Amino acid sequence: MYCTKCGKLLENGVCQNCGNIENTAAQQPFQQEQPIDEKAVYRAAAKKYWYAFLIPVLFFVPIMKENKNEAGNIDVANNVLWILILNVAATILNSFFSGFLGTMFSLVSSVVGVFAFVMFICAVSGNGIKVPCLGDIKIVK
Repeated sequence: MYCTKCGKLLENGVCQNCGNIENTAAQQPFQQEQPIDEKAVYRAAAKKYWYAFLIPVLFFVPIMKENKNEAGNIDVANNVLWILILNVAATILNSFFSGFLGTMFSLVSSVVGVFAFVMFICAVSGNGIKVPCLGDIKIVK
């Protein structure tokens, strides 16, 4: 930048020739804020509330603790609630049916349990993942 009084080159907003102090911050172009990385917010919340993935009944803890309006907390609560709903539904259907269908619902319940454990491992390591297909459907708002 150049001095507005004498036209010489400025160093750190001060003219070395005439001593004029220029406000260089006002002349800087407006910088747009960086967009929020929603995945990073979710990963941070998942790492913070890793225990909810092991015990899905605690789905309400991320929204009851601290700031319930924080986007990551709501997403974690939503995903843990989906795990709980899928597991309870498979267990109930397993109790109603016997034979092949009962075995299938028992298998679904086991798969949901394994997936919940995988989500727990990912949350502890800081790479939180969402429930496929259902993770973006909001139950908790």
